[in-house]
Amino acid sequence: MRNRELKLRSIARRFVWFCIFIVFAGEIFVFYKSAFLGFADGYFSAVDSIPDSEVYVMENHYLTIKILSTVFSIVTFVLFYIFAKKYFIVPVEELADGMERVGKGNLDVRISEGGKFEFGEIQKTFNLMVEQLQNDKKNREKIISQNTMMYSGIAHDLKTPMTMIIGYAKFLQSNSDISQKDRQRYLDNIISKTEDANKLLDSLFTYSKLENSSYELKKEKNDIAECLRSCVADHYKLIEKSNIKLELDIPESKTELVFDEFELKRVFSNLIMNVIKHNPENTECFISLSLSSSMGQYNDIVKIIIADDGPKISSSLIEKLFDCFSVGDLSRNTRNGSGLGLAISQKIIERHDGKLYYCDVWNSKYKCFVVELKNRLDM
Repeated sequence: MRNRELKLRSIARRFVWFCIFIVFAGEIFVFYKSAFLGFADGYFSAVDSIPDSEVYVMENHYLTIKILSTVFSIVTFVLFYIFAKKYFIVPVEELADGMERVGKGNLDVRISEGGKFEFGEIQKTFNLMVEQLQNDKKNREKIISQNTMMYSGIAHDLKTPMTMIIGYAKFLQSNSDISQKDRQRYLDNIISKTEDANKLLDSLFTYSKLENSSYELKKEKNDIAECLRSCVADHYKLIEKSNIKLELDIPESKTELVFDEFELKRVFSNLIMNVIKHNPENTECFISLSLSSSMGQYNDIVKIIIADDGPKISSSLIEKLFDCFSVGDLSRNTRNGSGLGLAISQKIIERHDGKLYYCDVWNSKYKCFVVELKNRLDM
């Protein structure tokens, strides 16, 4: 039924074009006929004064002119039809066919470019549109896949603490004669596992919040150098306890930007905690803030580097470092995190119109995470 409808539409289009060509050819024919009839009128008005031999010659000439005008009209019509078919009918039909196939969900369609007149631009725009739709589809599929993996990971990671909480609670319920010391130990474990589950759910809420385009950060003009120093100070005891050798290069002068201090501290905290959790004792950690230039603009980028000389991250993991619950996730291997920290950090930096990326080799001996933010005071 659908194919029949398409054929009828194609026939109707061709019929309309054919009618247009007939009208055009008729107009040309009438034009030439009128012109030559004007000549004939002059001829017949003077025919009475012309000898018979010359009348015969003039009649032959008139007949020849009529034949030539008819032939010329037909040739003009044929040439116009060929021209119209090549530069109008074929591009329109190809465009209509391409749109029909895209409407059916085929986003691999591309039409030939290089048409004359406005068709060249239309063909190019159509291909760009289909390519954009194809990229959007791939991005949606990737997001769906990541969300599925994220929810599966959270369900898996919640199952362990919840199972232990239930186990401890049932044990306490059924054993009233245990010592106060053991009871307190079980209660501490329940509290600890509950806190782990709560942190995981909080991470999920934060990630979902950042995924929502309607969520707005609370950006204000502030000193990002002081924000970074404050975050390092908050983690100094943990850094010292883990025997991490810390070196700072943060300017004392103000570096004012417009940013969400709470969310940006979340990013710095996550990156610093990664250094603490995933490196052995006596690891050197280097944290710096500097201004750099790009694309001919002077000091238009604020660059924060958090580096360490600990073990390198495997190449297979680097490719999926910022994915939610990717296979071989750094935090999931060590069981010291939700598996969402870097994904959340990247979302926050992207919301600040910046970049967060990983460098496997920096300054010859370090691996590092780099945060780049635009040095501007507009919202």
